Amino acid sequence: MRDPMASARLPDTADVVVVGGGCMGTSTAWHLARRGLGVVLLEKSHVAAGATGHSGALVRQHYEARLGIRLARESLGFFRRFKEETGFSCDFRTTGFLSGTRERDLPAFEALVELLRSEGVRAERLTPSDARTMEPQLEVSDYAALVHDPDAGYADPIATAHGFAAVAVVEGAKLFDNHEVSSISTRAGRVVGVKIRGAGLLSAERVIIAAGNWTQDLAATVRARLPVRYVRGEVAILRRPVDFGAPPRIHFDFYGNTYSRPDGRRTP
Repeated sequence: MRDPMASARLPDTADVVVVGGGCMGTSTAWHLARRGLGVVLLEKSHVAAGATGHSGALVRQHYEARLGIRLARESLGFFRRFKEETGFSCDFRTTGFLSGTRERDLPAFEALVELLRSEGVRAERLTPSDARTMEPQLEVSDYAALVHDPDAGYADPIATAHGFAAVAVVEGAKLFDNHEVSSISTRAGRVVGVKIRGAGLLSAERVIIAAGNWTQDLAATVRARLPVRYVRGEVAILRRPVDFGAPPRIHFDFYGNTYSRPDGRRTP
């Protein structure tokens, strides 16, 4: 796909400046542009260069708060119709989602399953034996029960961000990579734009920071302290054995704070 960030000339003003070319920034740019606002998105490197490009991109409804479940349900529906909405593919794949509980946490687990079901999630309660029948390679010896969401899956995070970026351009947004925002500019206590390293001031009354790990530093340039803490994640890519069988479902291990998901449909 042709890089949507490489064509337009940087304007002097915009209705809204979005800082960051990950999924959040590109999605925001699209939604605002389709509402008729003049949007400029600035990315210090390239689309999906940060956390987005390294995301597992899970799309699941297994959350512990009612609001989170409802938001996730809306997101799942959107990812299923991503191409219809945007004209581009996010390569969403339905895999199913498994997560288990130990004996001591069964009361909280049962309450969560009921909450998920009350919100319309097709949550299936499984015994460890049921889970092994469904997923023969899954280690379930320390689980007392598991929940299965057959509708969960994952997308390609890079394709998702590029899809949002491309459709934002179609709607009139202007996107620029290799444009690093060094600070947010203010006058008399109001935002007036952003300073771009090596390019000066881009004037705008509204600035949206979607810069991932750099968000806190940019907010600090207007003395805004955000209660944000970043956690480093590790990624391992493993080849499935030839005799593994079908690609597995997503498995979320809350005790080990890890998850696994397949990558592609074929068994190597």
